Amino acid sequence: MNNSLVLSAIFDQFPDMQGDDEFILFKQFFTARNISVLKNWMNQANNNMSKKNPAKVNDQIHKGKELYFNRSFEKSLKKFNMALIYAQFGSKLYIKALCSRSAAFLMLELYEECLADIKLLEAFNECKLEHKIRRLKCYFQMNMMEKFEKEKMELSGKDLEIITSYQKTNKPKEYHKFKITLPEVHNEKFLNASDKVKLEYKGIWQRDVVTTVDVKAGDVLFVEKPFVAVSAPREIQDLIIFICYECLQIGSYMIPCKSCVYCFYCTEECRDKSWESCHKYECNGMHMFNATGGTLLGLKSAVKGIKSNFKFYDHDHEECTKKFGDAEDNYMYFNSLIPNTSNCPAKEFLVGAAVIVLHLKEKTSFFQDLEMKLDRPDAIDFIGGLLTRHLMQIYLNSSSIINYELKYNLNDKTLLPSSVKKSMDIVDLMMFQSYYGAGVYPSISMMNHSCQPNTNIFYINDVAIVKAVEDIPKGNQVFNCYGMDHRFTDRVERKHAILDRNLFECLCEICLDPSKEFKMVYNHVVCICGNILAEDQGTCNECNRPSITTALLETIPCMYPLTTLDNIDHYVAFWPRLAWTHEFIFDTCKAVAKLLKKQGQYLAAIMYRNKCAEITKVKYGKNSKEYALLLNDICNDNNEIVNKICKMHYPVEEVEIV
Repeated sequence: MNNSLVLSAIFDQFPDMQGDDEFILFKQFFTARNISVLKNWMNQANNNMSKKNPAKVNDQIHKGKELYFNRSFEKSLKKFNMALIYAQFGSKLYIKALCSRSAAFLMLELYEECLADIKLLEAFNECKLEHKIRRLKCYFQMNMMEKFEKEKMELSGKDLEIITSYQKTNKPKEYHKFKITLPEVHNEKFLNASDKVKLEYKGIWQRDVVTTVDVKAGDVLFVEKPFVAVSAPREIQDLIIFICYECLQIGSYMIPCKSCVYCFYCTEECRDKSWESCHKYECNGMHMFNATGGTLLGLKSAVKGIKSNFKFYDHDHEECTKKFGDAEDNYMYFNSLIPNTSNCPAKEFLVGAAVIVLHLKEKTSFFQDLEMKLDRPDAIDFIGGLLTRHLMQIYLNSSSIINYELKYNLNDKTLLPSSVKKSMDIVDLMMFQSYYGAGVYPSISMMNHSCQPNTNIFYINDVAIVKAVEDIPKGNQVFNCYGMDHRFTDRVERKHAILDRNLFECLCEICLDPSKEFKMVYNHVVCICGNILAEDQGTCNECNRPSITTALLETIPCMYPLTTLDNIDHYVAFWPRLAWTHEFIFDTCKAVAKLLKKQGQYLAAIMYRNKCAEITKVKYGKNSKEYALLLNDICNDNNEIVNKICKMHYPVEEVEIV
C-alpha cells in the first residue's frame, strides 16, 4: 500500500489533544477543518480500492487453464481463486471460476474442497455431468463407498466406463481428519476462567488474577473467544492458504465476500454471519480500514454495543471483581477495561474515530439503524466519543492472535490445510508461527504484566487458551506478558518499550533485579572450576586460572559458516568454557547437524539436532513454545532422515515415525 494512504501519514495535520473525557475530546476534534482533511484522505484511499472486475476474472481463468493443462495445479489454483474473488457473486463468470477451481482441487487431492465447490454449483443449478463424475472420484478417494456406489448407479454408457476404469486403476487414499477438542473451564464469577483463579481488588485501578488452589504447570486457566477480532490483512495475491474473516480458521478453501475483494470465509455460514454482525457497515471501506491500524476492532466493538444500548459498567472496580463477564452480552465488561484516557496521546484515536464516524454516516445505514435503538440528538458526537474510548481500550488490551500452522512443500499433489492432513506420506512438514490477526479477550486482559510470565497463551482459530507454564502456589498472582519477554529483549530497551506502549513502568521481579536478566543467567562465560565470569574477565577470581577473554570470544563467529567437518573440533573445544545453554553452542550444533545431513551422515545429524533440543529445553523451559516448535521441527527432520536411510537399505517408499 502507498505510504501516503496510511492514516498515520496525516497525523501531523491535526493538533495534539489530551484530556480525561473522550466524549468532550471528540466533540472538540470533530470540526469542519479536521473533517475536510479526513474526507480528502478517505477519498484518496477509496479511489485506490480494488473492486469486482469481469475483465480480470476472464484473464485469470484463461491463465489458470493454461497452467492447469501444463499440470501446474498449485499455480492454476491461485489463478482460479483470484478469478473467484473478482467475479460478481452468482454471475456466469463466478460459476465458471467455481467449475475450474473444483478441477484444480481434485488434482491437488483436496477432495473436501472439491466437494464444497460442487455443492455450490448445485445451489446455482449448474452441476453438470462432468462435476458429478468429479464428485464420484472424491467419494472414492475419501473411501465414502456408500455414496460412491449410490451415485455410480445413476451413470450409464461412456460415463459409467470412465468411473469404472478409474475405480480399477486407483485405490482410496488414507484419509485422516484432525478433530480438535477445546478444553473446558467453569467459573461462576469469572467468565471464561477456570475455578482455579479469581479476581482480587487491590486498590484503585488494581485488579489482580490470583490462584485459588495450587496450580500445576500445564493447568488450563482461561479458554476465551474474543469479544471482537479481525484477521490479518492479507495481500490478495497470497491465494493458497486463507484465514476466515469471521472465525479465523485457516484452510485452503475460500468463499469471497459477495461485495468486496478483501474478505474471505471458510463457509457460507461464516460469510453470512459476518455480514449481518458488522461487515455490512465496513465492506465498502475495507481498503481504507486496512490502512488505519486497529480501527476495525473499534468499529466492531461499537456495533456490538448496540445490543446492550451501549451500557457502561456503573459499579466500582471492587464490585467488578465479584462478578466479571456475561456470556450473553459481554459489552459492559469489555467497556469496563480501563482506557487510561488521561495518559494516552489522544490524537491518533480521535483521528481513527472520526474516520469511522464519517464512513458510517456517508457510506452506510448505521445511523439510520441506530435511531431505532438510540434516541439522542447528539448520536454522532456520542458514537465518536465511544469509538475514541474503544480505540484506547483496544490499544491497551488487544492481543495479537498467533497460530502455529503446518508448513507444506507443495508438489502439485499435496496441499495440507492445518485442519486436515490428507496424505500420510509427507515427511517435510514443520510448524511455523504465523500472525493471524488481533482480538480483545476481556477476561484474559485482567492478568497483569510480567516480563517473566508464569502463563502461556496459544490459539486455536480465534479461541485463546491460557496455560500455566510453571507451578503457581495458592494465592499467588497469575501473570501474562504484554509482548516484552525478558528472554528476547534487553532490560533497558524493554522498560522503555513498556512505558511507551503500555503507559506504565514495569516493576516485575525480573525488572527489579538485574541479576536475573536472561543474558546474565544463560549467556555467561564460565571457568573450568564452574565460576561464572563477566565477559571482560581474563582471569577467574576463584581459582586464578586464565579464562576466555572477550577478544577470544569475538573470533568465534569468524569460523562461520561451517563448510567442512574439519573444524568441528575447534568449535567443541570452546564448549567447556561456555555455559552449555550459551547461544553459541546451539548455533554450532545446528550448523553441524545441517552439514552432517548434507554429507549423508544421518544418524550423527540426529544426535546434534537432539543436542539443540536439550539446550532449548533448559534455556526456555519444557513448557515453552520455543521448545515445542523445535521438537516438532526435529521430529519432521528426523522422519525425513529415517526415510532416506530406509531407502538406502530397504525397498520401501516411506516410513512414518509414530
